[in-house]
Amino acid sequence: YSIRGGGEIGAPSGLSYDYATNWSFHPFELMSYLVPSFFGLDATGGLYWGWMPFTNSILYIGFIPLFLGIIAMIYQRNRMTWFFGLLTALFFLLSFGKHFGLLYDLMFRYFPFFNKFRTPVMILHLVPFTIGILAAYGLTFILNFVKQAKEPELLKLRNRLRNVVVVIGVALVIGLLLNDSVYGFLSGFMFQKEGEFAQLKQQYGVQAQQALSQIKHMRFDLLWKDYIKFAVIACASLGLVIAFVRRKIGATTLGMGLLVILFVDLVLLDTKYINPKPANGVAEYFGQDPAIQKLKAERDTSLFRVYPMGQLDQQDRGNILMYSLL
Repeated sequence: YSIRGGGEIGAPSGLSYDYATNWSFHPFELMSYLVPSFFGLDATGGLYWGWMPFTNSILYIGFIPLFLGIIAMIYQRNRMTWFFGLLTALFFLLSFGKHFGLLYDLMFRYFPFFNKFRTPVMILHLVPFTIGILAAYGLTFILNFVKQAKEPELLKLRNRLRNVVVVIGVALVIGLLLNDSVYGFLSGFMFQKEGEFAQLKQQYGVQAQQALSQIKHMRFDLLWKDYIKFAVIACASLGLVIAFVRRKIGATTLGMGLLVILFVDLVLLDTKYINPKPANGVAEYFGQDPAIQKLKAERDTSLFRVYPMGQLDQQDRGNILMYSLL
């Protein structure tokens, strides 16, 4: 009885197109691979303003793997890097879903069983594997290049890396000095989800514009804080690579330094979403409340229904207790 197997009207052997492509990853949202909160992503998903209905999923893989993967595609092109580079590009193009119908529509209509699946963005969870392999090739290139290259070639690479650091640093300084002006400029065309003002107007009436302004500012603050982190991580990583290219540090120091920076980069993000609870917290959550105790005391073994008192679109603790303890 799954809609994936039986089909729907307009999709006789799978999902309908609109349902399947609800969570299509917009190409502009690629910016979240550099700045995770670029589109307002927070731990609850409440400030997200991208093109998907909502999300609190993390696609960020860290600056260092992305940087080394790009290095591999620029300087270390061979059969393996071409394969994983094209595979990564295919993953991204498919994740765009309805935003890139040229490929997705073809796959959806003619590729066997493809229309059984929804949420195109989910394919991006394969990207860390392909980017990770490319990053290994990129790091290998840097290590070998410094050993074999002559000084003019090393100077050329250093200058390119330094230019990237300068661009990131200049954007950071502008943001620090002209924060309000930057917000005023960006808020004119960013930080608002389509149809959001109409929803706020229904909820807040004449105060909808004020509420929208506050939400926009919260989204900008998320973006700005994440950009500061991105700038620090990127400049520290590129600084290590520049120092290695100048032969100021060795390969071991470079590798360990990049690992430490990557660890800090990912932990700073993960701690916003991963909040482990002690084992006794689970037992306390599923403890028997008076309703469960009363039902158990009645020793009624006949079949009965549990009426959900909470919102049907959210996880209801009462129903969890009923289903798991009775």
